[in-house]
Amino acid sequence: MISKRRVDLILAFLLISILVIGLRGVNLKDKLPKSAERILNVEYPMEGVQIVTVQGKFEGDQYTVKRLSYVGEGRTYSNVFDESLNDGLNWIIENTPQDVVFLSWWDYGHMIRGYAKRQVVVYAPSSSILKTLANKNWDPSVQGEFSSQEKIRDVGDALLTEDPGKTLEVMDKYGAQYLLVHTSDVEKSGAIAYAISGEYEEASENTILSKAAHKKGVGGLNIVYEDLYVSIYEKNQSSGSR
Repeated sequence: MISKRRVDLILAFLLISILVIGLRGVNLKDKLPKSAERILNVEYPMEGVQIVTVQGKFEGDQYTVKRLSYVGEGRTYSNVFDESLNDGLNWIIENTPQDVVFLSWWDYGHMIRGYAKRQVVVYAPSSSILKTLANKNWDPSVQGEFSSQEKIRDVGDALLTEDPGKTLEVMDKYGAQYLLVHTSDVEKSGAIAYAISGEYEEASENTILSKAAHKKGVGGLNIVYEDLYVSIYEKNQSSGSR
């Protein structure tokens, strides 16, 4: 049985080992990270999007992971794809306007903008928070340019505050209409706090992050989607711009 920490290390290793791959008509085996042994499956869920399931070994442990590649802004991006978001992403595609913006921690940014084709506040860490990544590496040529520390701090504050008014203020600042939280955000809340303040502190049950992860009510936001892993909230129309 592989420990959660080992799984996290594997995902982190793959995150920076990813190479740009074409979306159709390429020899995928030539483009795989050296850590991967073989491709199990290749999916094209929509035009310009590719999901590759790869099986390999890392420090003696076997893993299976999915990688998302997509075209945006005239270039190809590639990053890890967490299939626990799959149902939530499909709901976004079917139930939200194409011009909306999502606020979430940066971990899910590529999946929202690459798979669901909706804009996000952040999809990459800032250069100053690489210490929160297991291997402290990020390849802008493949995974996108660094976010500004201001954006990372604002998003972290919006998630870790106990004041929904602060969350709405950040959403208004970046034109976001939706908030997406994953249940795993509760476990990584200490790392989020460290990324924005330099102090490790796990989120209390009264933070917006904890409430959203547990599908609870959040002032000024209406929950519009939930499953075992994902909660999506929409800004209440009556809240307006703050």
